[in-house]
Amino acid sequence: MSTHALIAYKNENGSYDVNAINFDGYIEGVGKMLQNHWNDAEKAKDLCHEREIRSLESDKMTTEFYKEYFGFLRKRKNITFEKLCNESGNFDYTYIFENDMWQLLDDRGTIKSY
Repeated sequence: MSTHALIAYKNENGSYDVNAINFDGYIEGVGKMLQNHWNDAEKAKDLCHEREIRSLESDKMTTEFYKEYFGFLRKRKNITFEKLCNESGNFDYTYIFENDMWQLLDDRGTIKSY
């Protein structure tokens, strides 16, 4: 069974661009990978603008992207925080890149460090 994660990049206008990751979405997997290898604004934004991710790795060359889109998520761009919170309910973890760092969105809509 896979652990799904949603990743989001906060735009300057306050909206979010989001993408989905299918495997290893837990903090020790995707959470650490994001902090250790995708922890700058350009990388985070680029990752959220890609095709859905099957398995996140340390760089774009080794990350496995789906060739087609699966599930309900189809590269969401410029969504509100409310919509992000609604969509995050379908995922085990939601990570947000904001204030130059990855943070975790909990099930109460609170963004916190992890």
